[in-house]
Amino acid sequence: MPSNASSSIPSVLTANLLRTGEVVYLAPGGPWVPRLDDARLALDDDERTAVQETAARYVAAGEIVAPYLMDVRLEGGFPRPASMREVIRASRRPTI
Repeated sequence: MPSNASSSIPSVLTANLLRTGEVVYLAPGGPWVPRLDDARLALDDDERTAVQETAARYVAAGEIVAPYLMDVRLEGGFPRPASMREVIRASRRPTI
């Protein structure tokens, strides 16, 4: 599974739901959520490995596609996208 995340900053795991294409984030405990604010933070390499292993199980079950780690910055304790690409995905709006 590709990783766009840097090992020195927080990350979250993002993917798309297979049936709808909706952008989702892995939540604490494993379900997928549409809001970045609700995503599980991976703060070190062990956590990054754990969320990638969890995502692999969801891929195998046919629930999600294209999972990857994305860098985030924390603002007020909540994750915010660190790249313009992820700002666009998190906005849940089309680009025109």
